[in-house]
Amino acid sequence: MKSAKRASSSKRRSSHRAWIGEDIDDAVGLDRLYTRPGHLIRRCHQIAVSLFHEECGGFDITPIQYALLAVLAARDGVDQITAAGLAALNRSTAGEVIARLESSGWLRREGGNDDRRVKRLHITRSGLRLLDRIDAAVTRVQERLLAPLDPDEQAHFIACLARIASENNALSRAPLRNVAVERMCVRENHVE
Repeated sequence: MKSAKRASSSKRRSSHRAWIGEDIDDAVGLDRLYTRPGHLIRRCHQIAVSLFHEECGGFDITPIQYALLAVLAARDGVDQITAAGLAALNRSTAGEVIARLESSGWLRREGGNDDRRVKRLHITRSGLRLLDRIDAAVTRVQERLLAPLDPDEQAHFIACLARIASENNALSRAPLRNVAVERMCVRENHVE
């Protein structure tokens, strides 16, 4: 068991060395940057976006547009602010993305029943068809991104990322908002 762990550790060190450069002298002074979590997360984000464009380029959609359509497929009819919160987008970015999705015919906006200023978002049939057609490509993006890890490492990595995102959510400029839970808490606080 210990020899397997040593081999795995040695493999990680050698892959890290290959990542920062075979000529370790080239990396002197940069190893501190290259091992910082924020830098690594940013690099992984760049890689994920690049893979998304490579796999999904033929669909003329961005990762953020995909996220908003996925939110609407699960929560059709929510208002713009709720959709932005569920996709972890700031309101101005969400507004721009929603306008592009609407002009592409993948969603439509309707005035609310109670308040005409509130715009309800509905995914169109065309938007649903797009999500169905793009699903295999999006799955390939995730598989390619995680390919360097074995299945147990993948599950652990996802769990760690989810925990980091969840526990630091309030620190984000565009926190993920579970609006239903927030509204329930507000109601409970008003009742007491």
